Amino acid sequence: MQAALPQSANAPDLRLPMAAALALRLAWLLLILHHSGPRALLRPDTLSYWIPGHRLLTGLGFSTPAGPELIRTPGYALLLGFFGQIGPATVALAQILLSLLTVWLTARLAWQLFNSQRIAWLAALFLALDPLSLCSAIPLLSEPLAVALTIASLERLAAALQRRSLPALSSSAILLAASALTRPANYYLPFCLALYLFLILRYVRRVRWLAPGILLLFSLPWLLLWQVRNGAVAHYTGFSAVAPRNLYFYNAAEVKAAVEGKTLAEAQNELGYHDTRFDQLPQAARWTFMQQQALDILRAHPGLTLRLSLAGSLRTALNPGAAIALALWRAQADEQSPRLQMEKGALKAVLWSLLHEPGALLLRLIFLLWLLALYLLAGFGMRRWSQDLPALLLLAGTVLYYLALGAGAAGSARMRLPAMPALVILAALGLSEALKKHALKQRERQRE
Repeated sequence: MQAALPQSANAPDLRLPMAAALALRLAWLLLILHHSGPRALLRPDTLSYWIPGHRLLTGLGFSTPAGPELIRTPGYALLLGFFGQIGPATVALAQILLSLLTVWLTARLAWQLFNSQRIAWLAALFLALDPLSLCSAIPLLSEPLAVALTIASLERLAAALQRRSLPALSSSAILLAASALTRPANYYLPFCLALYLFLILRYVRRVRWLAPGILLLFSLPWLLLWQVRNGAVAHYTGFSAVAPRNLYFYNAAEVKAAVEGKTLAEAQNELGYHDTRFDQLPQAARWTFMQQQALDILRAHPGLTLRLSLAGSLRTALNPGAAIALALWRAQADEQSPRLQMEKGALKAVLWSLLHEPGALLLRLIFLLWLLALYLLAGFGMRRWSQDLPALLLLAGTVLYYLALGAGAAGSARMRLPAMPALVILAALGLSEALKKHALKQRERQRE
């Protein structure tokens, strides 16, 4: 395989960023345990992972008491089922280790992409300090494991291009499959990365087909096996029922709400979000019905669907993510209140927060300013497009992939979390370029 990325220099010294990441995450965990207790680590979705994971480990199959589990995939459920037997704090500690691994892998990826110790060090420091990544490390949800697997896959992909290594490419594909089995949103990522490989190797005969083929060969069979399992246990041929569920209760409900002049919650209730109308249907029929109904609603209003989808992606891009910290801290009496107020307009939402929770508003502002600074620096980094096209295409493509997944009403900061390693690398590149230009100007002034 022809090298498409630069050869690496000596590895960067990451002791400071890693120490900062560890100290901040442990301090955050201890603060939450002291203030709110270990139950604060449990989120509304936690039990839906723990039950099938625990039953699988005890020999009852990946299921719930109601039948085979089709919404969740086994990756995080197994981790939670194993460590959760000891206690929530133990799971949180395991997730902190995964978060530290993500920081290290982010630096490795930056180092291999740009052959720069400075960029790698800055990327690790940015991710160590990133409020969204920090706060998301301890709630008992799938993101820490999924993000670690995703960035590990990208790091192996960069290593494969740099070293012309087919084993590294194969391991990247397997890690990619593992990330999808942890977070179904990654299901389409192998296809996107296969296209990426074809584009950057398009002038290399044979390899332009070989590299994408190997990536798909070592990733897709694992995903297809899970779909075969779903078909065998419940006659459902999809990968995860979370896709039709979200399409029906979020995307279609949002369009329905806009057409009928209702709130999202009202439209969701009319579609059966809080009642048991679907419980009597077999699972395959239930999810197939939801998907078809959702598609009918969306196809009936293509323009509105596109507009709301773009708004959801923008919300995913700019949502500061402070609600995750506030939910853990229990600073909000009603976790839904900001969203409900936002439906009445951004200005009313700000005024409501200013009157009812000024501390939470300040925290959101801090998170937002940090995020905007990262985007600004990333924009500076993207100016090196002509010099580092393969690297920038990989990073920018990763960010856009997760922002696109956040289209519609389900868009949130959690959807953006897997994009943060790529975003901080771009921001580190931008800051490094700015420092270089500043140093160059200083030398020119000294010569004058």
